Amino acid sequence: MNDVLVSPFLHDDKVDVYVVSDKLQPLSGTIHMRLLDFSGNSLFEQTKEVKSRRNRVAIISRSIKRRLRPRENPHRTFLVFDLEVGGKKVSRIWFSST
Repeated sequence: MNDVLVSPFLHDDKVDVYVVSDKLQPLSGTIHMRLLDFSGNSLFEQTKEVKSRRNRVAIISRSIKRRLRPRENPHRTFLVFDLEVGGKKVSRIWFSST
């Protein structure tokens, strides 16, 4: 089980991205968010710096959902979030962008 994870929450017109850390020291890293279609094409990318105090849940980003949807068919896309700490990928999650 990981002691750090990225946890996006899709609601209303927003995507909130949380970092959950059970570490006993502060956390510093990056979150890389990508919107992909089912062919693997990247439709949107964003990277954010992460800083969190020890043993905390921190909100990292709030994005407007319509910015993340392609105009053609939002049912054929998904979001991927990668959390890297110290140059190492420590968490990844995929979910539907609809």
